[in-house]
Amino acid sequence: MAGKWLTSKTLALCLTCALLAWLGIGIPLHFRSVSPLLLERAGSNTPGIQELCSDYTMAGRTGPALILWETHVCTPGERERIRVLKLLSERPDYWLSGGPAPYFEAYVGLLPQPPKSERGSNVIDALLPAKRRDILLQYLSGSTNNAVQELLNARNLTGWKSFLPVSGKAGQPLDASILTLALLAQGDNLHADLARQIPDIVNMAAGNDRFEQDRLEELLLATLTIGRRLNWNQMAELFKSVHSPEDLSALARRLVTEPDNFPHIYATALLCKESAPMMAYLDQYPEKGMDALKRALPMGQGALKMLFDEGKELYEAPAPVRWADRHFGHLRPDFLLDYTLHNPRQAFYLKLLLVFSSGYALALAISRILRLIGVLTHVLYRRKGPLLVLENVFVASAFTIILWMVAEPNLLRFSTENPARPMIFETGAAIAAAIIPQTNAMNANSLDQAAVLSLLLFFFLQLIVYVFCLLRISRLRSMKVPPATKIRLLENEDNLFDLGLYVGLSGTVASLVMLAMNIVQASLIAAYASTLFGIIVTALLKIVHIRPFRRRLILETQGEPEPVEQVASQEV
Repeated sequence: MAGKWLTSKTLALCLTCALLAWLGIGIPLHFRSVSPLLLERAGSNTPGIQELCSDYTMAGRTGPALILWETHVCTPGERERIRVLKLLSERPDYWLSGGPAPYFEAYVGLLPQPPKSERGSNVIDALLPAKRRDILLQYLSGSTNNAVQELLNARNLTGWKSFLPVSGKAGQPLDASILTLALLAQGDNLHADLARQIPDIVNMAAGNDRFEQDRLEELLLATLTIGRRLNWNQMAELFKSVHSPEDLSALARRLVTEPDNFPHIYATALLCKESAPMMAYLDQYPEKGMDALKRALPMGQGALKMLFDEGKELYEAPAPVRWADRHFGHLRPDFLLDYTLHNPRQAFYLKLLLVFSSGYALALAISRILRLIGVLTHVLYRRKGPLLVLENVFVASAFTIILWMVAEPNLLRFSTENPARPMIFETGAAIAAAIIPQTNAMNANSLDQAAVLSLLLFFFLQLIVYVFCLLRISRLRSMKVPPATKIRLLENEDNLFDLGLYVGLSGTVASLVMLAMNIVQASLIAAYASTLFGIIVTALLKIVHIRPFRRRLILETQGEPEPVEQVASQEV
């Protein structure tokens, strides 16, 4: 009867362990990645790409709408498609203007012969002819906008690295870039931050400040690059999301190196109304960042902002978690997502508690299984209760770390190297920006979350071994046999007492093998610490516990009393 009751309790503990583990894993919080479930919840009830595209279509701004359609995220309805085609048919100039643009249209109206407007028209090609640039210069000369006037003064600067001066015969690209940027400023199409910086940049560049000269050239080169591929409205909407020359340069770089992905980058910049967080995220994750962006874009503005604010990769569940989600995902309480989204710290502690409780239930189940097979007697279980509780805590801690590593596979994969960014030009500012991150990477401490978790895992495994060996010593001490027999039994357990060293060496070897096979990218510190922990635990066990116990047994076999200090130490 007692055996059946023990078996029933063991099964109940195993089921409790599985349930608590499932609830813990079901909380979508991770150390080094962000859950798509949280992104979807964050993006609900926030502006989406479909609404943005409809707004542009209804406003007659065909240029931005055409790029948004290229993402295949927003599907134009029949009404919207007919409206855009009708506008382009009735107003062919919209191929170049991209929709209503008062200042740009006023300038085009001054030209004796308007530029050819057809599919693929871009701003820079329309401004390259000298007569058109002269008319635009005269048009902008009367502007009271400070940024416009300072940009026009920049036409007199020399010492460019990637441009020839405007005064030369080959200065058309530089002149077209300056005038394009000035017309954007006149039409209030620049972000306030960028418009505020331009006068200071031009003034310092005129004062032979080499750094600011490079920043100005960087700004103009990016304007030239983007202006050769976009029409006016497309360009104007993009520039509203740019806060600095560096942001614009990053966008131009992506346009050159990833033309197929540029529609998604363009749509994200317009939806979020700023491009800097997106560019920083894509630079941080050059391989998986674009895939994460494409998955978050249909979810809405909130999902994109959360992705960039978190600065983490998108969570990719391992096969067991995907299987469990597929079959039991509908059982996850819906309020859990809202709670996790609005209370991430409390949700993290809750997840930790659930997984730890699951590990503790597993430890209790294991101890009862050991009682069922006779390894752990009921008398020893009751007598050494505190040690067994301590061992259960260590088992639960190790289980928590292992389960978290299994549920989050990329936890042990990291790199301290910053990827080299493709450059569309090289200036002093760009070179400095490329050198500084590399220096920081070389000085970075590789002891990150993955290394800390590995250290904790190896440490708790050694604590489990330590408590297990203490239980074996206690069992030998409590046996009703002569001291000579205890000595022989103690010698028989000698290999068991080296278990900490074996576990430590195994952890080091396994870590190095997985590191060599690129299965994980954990720190070498954690790998070698496994052996160190094993050495410490084995030495502590043999010197502090086994040696005094063996000495006491030897003295008992010789019929001599144990010294008082030894008795006191044993009692302690």
